[in-house]
Parts: sequence; C-alpha cells; structure tokens
Amino acid sequence: MKVQLVSNTVSQVFNKLPQLLDELVPAAGWALAHADLGQVGQFLMAGSDADLAVLLLDVDYFMDVYPDADAWARLDELEQQIRHFRSLCPTRLLLSNLVLPPFALHFHQAELDAARRTLMEMNERLARMAAAMPDLAILDVCGVALEMGSQAFYRAKNKFVFQSPYSPAAIARISALIAERALQFAQPRIKVCVLDADNTLWGGVLGEEGPDGIKVDKNYPGIVHEIFQRQLLALKASGVLLALVTKNNAADIDELFATRAMPLALADFAIVKANWARKSGSIAEIAQELNLGLSSFLFIDDSQFELDEVALTLPEVRCLRFDPNSFLSGQGVLATQPLLQALRVTGEDLARSAQYRAEQSRQAARTGFGSMDEYIGSLDIAVTCSLNQQAHLARITQLVNKTNQFNLTCERLSETEVRDLMRRGHVFDFHVRDKFGDMGIVGVLILLDGQIRNFLLSCRVLGRKVEDKILAMVCRHPAAAGPHGALTALYKPAAKNAQVETLYERLGFAHTATLADGAMLYRLQRAPDDPGFIRLTHAAPAA
Repeated sequence: MKVQLVSNTVSQVFNKLPQLLDELVPAAGWALAHADLGQVGQFLMAGSDADLAVLLLDVDYFMDVYPDADAWARLDELEQQIRHFRSLCPTRLLLSNLVLPPFALHFHQAELDAARRTLMEMNERLARMAAAMPDLAILDVCGVALEMGSQAFYRAKNKFVFQSPYSPAAIARISALIAERALQFAQPRIKVCVLDADNTLWGGVLGEEGPDGIKVDKNYPGIVHEIFQRQLLALKASGVLLALVTKNNAADIDELFATRAMPLALADFAIVKANWARKSGSIAEIAQELNLGLSSFLFIDDSQFELDEVALTLPEVRCLRFDPNSFLSGQGVLATQPLLQALRVTGEDLARSAQYRAEQSRQAARTGFGSMDEYIGSLDIAVTCSLNQQAHLARITQLVNKTNQFNLTCERLSETEVRDLMRRGHVFDFHVRDKFGDMGIVGVLILLDGQIRNFLLSCRVLGRKVEDKILAMVCRHPAAAGPHGALTALYKPAAKNAQVETLYERLGFAHTATLADGAMLYRLQRAPDDPGFIRLTHAAPAA
C-alpha cells in the first residue's frame, strides 16, 4: 500500500510512520513517499498513483494571522481542487483540520474569540466536505492539539526558522493517527464486540455477591463500569454488535438484568452465552450463529487467562484486557482499537442489531416446513433494485470491500472507482426485506459492457434464492447482451469465496475461458428460473 504525504510545512511524520504501519498491518507492503514541499495545489490537480494521500496543512496555508475572506477563498479553492482530484484517481485522501497557534497575534479577547469561532467554522466546513465526498476523511490534528495543549503541540522557533511547526511529541501523535486511519482504510471495521461480565461489565463476581452486590453506580469503583457500559451503548449505536460471554449461570444473568438498573439491558446483546464452557468455544458458536468471520470479532475480558485461552484457540479474534482497578485504563480500553472506529457509518450499520435479532426469528421459524421453498415462500421476501444510485455509494462500497463468502471476484474498489463504474456502466444495488424485518442494502451487481464484473451478497440473505431472482432480472435487462451478443460473467477464485464457484453454471451459464489472472469467464446459455415467490421492484431512477 503506497502512502504519500503532501504538506505546506516541513514535517518529520514519516520518520516514525513506517514502523507504526508495519506494526498495525505487517503484510500490507507499505511504501511511503513525500511530495515536494508546498506543492499541494499542483499535487491535487495532477492526481496520484498512491493508495492513500495525506494532506497535512498548517494554518498558514489559509491565512497570515487570523481567518479572513482570503482564508475562506483558499478553502473554496482547496475544495475545488479536491473535487478535481477525486475525478482523476481513486486515491483515498486524509485531510488535516486546522489549529490556531498559540503565538497568533491578538490585541483583545474579542478578536481572539472571533478567530477561534471562525476556525471552528472552517473545520466544520472541512468535516462536511469529508462526509459528502467519497474516499475523503479528516485527520483530526485539531483534536491532537486539544489533547496535548497548544504550547506542547507547537514549536514557534522551528516554525519560523525551519518551517517545521510541530513538536516531537506532536509529530509522534500525528504519525500514530495517520497509521490508524491507514489501517481503517485498509481493513474492515470490527463487527462484533464480545464482552466478559464479572469485573468487566460490572464490578465484582455475580455468583458470589448476587445482583445487589455487584458494582455499577456513580461512585468509584462502580463508575468505571457505569461509564464503560455507556461507551458500549454508543458503540452499539454506531453499528457494532454486542455479545455477552460469561462463566455464570444463565438464570443469574437473567435475574441481574431484570432487577438491576444499568445502562446496558439484556436486549442490547445480539447473543448471550452464559455457561461454564471455554470462552473460545462460545465465541466460535457466536461466529457460526451470526455467520461472521472470526477476524471481525473483538473480545474484552479482565482475566488474562481467558484472553490467552481465546487468543491461543482463535488467533483471528482480537483480544483486549479491561482493567477494573484503573479508572483511565477502564475508560480508554475501547479507544485503543482503531478498527472500532468507522470512517463512515451507513444506515445498515445503525440497524445491524435489529437485523440480527430478526435473523434469529427467521432461523427459529424454519421448523415446520416440508421444503426449503415453502419456508422461503413464507418469508414474503421483497427485493428493491436501484441503479447507479449515488446516495447508496457509501453502502455499495462498504459491501464491495467487506463481503467475502458470496463475492464472485472479491475485487476491492474505492468509492471513487464505484462512482466511475456508475458513470460508465450499471451498478445495481438490492434492498431486501421480509416479514421479520428490513435487511437493508445487501447486494451489489456491476454490469459493464454486457459483462457481470462482480456480484456479491451479504451473508444474511444467503440460501433464500435472492441470487436467483437478481440474476433472472439482470439477464432480461436491455444492457445485458452488450457487445458480446450474450451476457458474460466473471468468477475469480479467492480465499473465502469457494461456495460460489459453481453459481454461474447452476444458473444457466457455461464456462468459456480462464483468463491470465485466474478469473473464469462464463457466457449465458439459458435464462435462470425466476423464483416467483420473491417480489422484485425497481426504485425510481436516481435524480
């Protein structure tokens, strides 16, 4: 992965960045480059072949002393240049926000207050830009300065003599932040946070002290667990599933949540495993029940023994220790894992807990049907197809980059590349709901020049013939034949997509060639059967 630093000041962040990146993602093959100093506009207008570009801009890029009309004009110009850059290449961008230096000249407090407010407005403008623009995220340099204090963050002499405004401590923290953001671009977000109970969610051992004896309150040490539970609620609200794995009697856990008022309720956990089995076994069961890979799991426990047992048995699971005796450690444990953060949160992320509860209802309803078709028909599945919908760009890109099992090529794309495919071809997305609930956008099919370049579905709809319905529709689409005279499709074997290696053959395609990169080319011979018990409608065209 190539990372390029672009700055208007001399910066030593690359001194420590290679080591930090290698520690976070050892196998990524990091390559680092530094653009010429002060060539920000030229860089943005020319484009880049880097995977990630970091725009580290000191406040001097926008203003001489205080924010003024010229500063806003520079910001307008920067936004236009970034939009142009987005049109040229798929390189992801990290853009630093702004910090008012402590040595900025001011003669009265009102003048300084006005400058600070304007700088906050400029940072809000940058944040809105990042939220609205594909593959752009904010590097929160302002947050680093607030944490450290501006006096510790800046070095006035170095700024004016060497054009290097940051202190060594600030450079180290900015480097770490860049590495964390690079990791978030390179790897999928954690999907499930598995929690221990005793001395983690609450203070004390439930089996020994009973529901009234455990500590979750406003006083120390109970406040450590009170705040931790509130943090977990916020994590759940952002789209990460919570699961509870505890060596306790299930009846005791039920009694505790029924009788003690705590921030977390039992319903906040997608799955609860209260038993005396090894925790690694319970976590493996949860992964199977949710149909999620273990690499998307995080396990938090106060016991180093339990953490070691899970790490040894399930090495894909990330493990973190919660220290109930340290207020700072207890409050900061979630902040130590960058992959709990999301660069962008979609509506499907926010609805994930409800979606998995609905999935459990679906699984429970499977009994009592004579055939799978009868069961699927009973679900009243409805599929809504959208075409080239820019409003769905973030979710489409998320699915393309995190779906592994039902993914015909496993080709990863940036938002910019997906947007370009919308311009040149047909990017279909599929929203699925049934009588148990709304599953959100769970499928993507990319059709370009009469060829299915990729087709992928979330694991939550597998086994319900949704893929049959989608392909039956696409085969009838006017753009299906293209220049080939008949619809063609690609399948590229990958580490985890073996379950779809015969999909095209099952649905009426014939293998015609194997390409140099290992991809297999198929050609439609007969239209696949259309499952009539699944309804498919088309959304209104994008405006």
